[in-house]
Amino acid sequence: MSITRRAALPPMVGSLPPGQGTSAAQAPAGVLGRATQPVQSDLRLHVPEADRRIPVTKRGLLALGAASCLAGRRASAEAFRARSGGYPVRPIRLLVGFAPGGAADIVARLATPLMSGIMDCPVAVENRPGAGGNLATEMAARGPDDGHNLVMLTPGQVITNPLMMRVPYDPERDIVPIARMTLGQLVLVVRRESPARDVNDLLARARGSSDTAPLTYGSPGPGTSHHLAMEMLKRRGGFEAVHVPYRGSGQAIVDLLSGKIDMMIDSFSTSFPQIQAGALRPLAVTGPDPHPDLPGVPTLNSVVPGVVMTTWTGIGGPGTLPRDLVTYLAEVMRQVVGHRTFIDRLRELGSEASWLKSDSFVTAISKERREFADLIRAANIRAD
Repeated sequence: MSITRRAALPPMVGSLPPGQGTSAAQAPAGVLGRATQPVQSDLRLHVPEADRRIPVTKRGLLALGAASCLAGRRASAEAFRARSGGYPVRPIRLLVGFAPGGAADIVARLATPLMSGIMDCPVAVENRPGAGGNLATEMAARGPDDGHNLVMLTPGQVITNPLMMRVPYDPERDIVPIARMTLGQLVLVVRRESPARDVNDLLARARGSSDTAPLTYGSPGPGTSHHLAMEMLKRRGGFEAVHVPYRGSGQAIVDLLSGKIDMMIDSFSTSFPQIQAGALRPLAVTGPDPHPDLPGVPTLNSVVPGVVMTTWTGIGGPGTLPRDLVTYLAEVMRQVVGHRTFIDRLRELGSEASWLKSDSFVTAISKERREFADLIRAANIRAD
């Protein structure tokens, strides 16, 4: 199977003074995979006010990046520091509720060097896997609300988990979504040696083994979008399979490659390198449209009508986080999401950078929560 590449988006970074910032190559080993261009602390960039990132021409970038605009941005940042007592005043902790190697972890480790450069402050990833991301979410909800205690958010933590299980926090009151960072679809994969050549092959095998030796599937944890998407496929595809939950996608992929589990609906960011290497076979994608980097791979909806799932990652904080900190951090994340290093690396992993400010992010989550609540009730889905 051939995999095509889309042209990179126009760069969103202007000229930078030498010797400043943090190199993306300084990110923890194994995350970026290779050295990339330096990440600067004084990012000369402009991102449109609209919530969705749009292509920017070189001429438009130069015009929008005029010195007066940049001076105003720097003055605004300095004024904020003065009002907030110089925030940040110590290293920032970014909690990840999944093990290293999963989608949320990868996005966090791509973002933190850029965040550090923009805020001129260390930002460290701290993995606290367990309960489908709930442990890290609870730590953030109960932690200090001074902006030094943040958490990576996924749909499971603030939407599906609270609908499917008792969680030790109120997702609407105790957590504030600060900014969305990525938006994408999932992919149904089997290992290269699997006899299933397409979705129909897999369905026939799954239906034939449901009563004797059901197939197994992995997920990054109970209640995640990956879990919910497979439960949708089971219900609409008319078969049974055994759920094997993991603390993130990393170990699940390892077990899929070794044959310990039979299949998985996973994030592009974790599966795409193995798809490129030929170790995993993509059977379908969960979005409404085919993925441009996987020509010939259909949507699940085209084979099993009604199976559509998109997913996202974002950043959040305690529900009592002051509004001015939320606004400032959302602006920081807009610069991160618009940075060429972040965009290009995500594209290499088959994912898309997509920023939403806090208010719009909250609205989108609320809409998904209503939709998922109806789905979970109708399908009688429960966390394992």
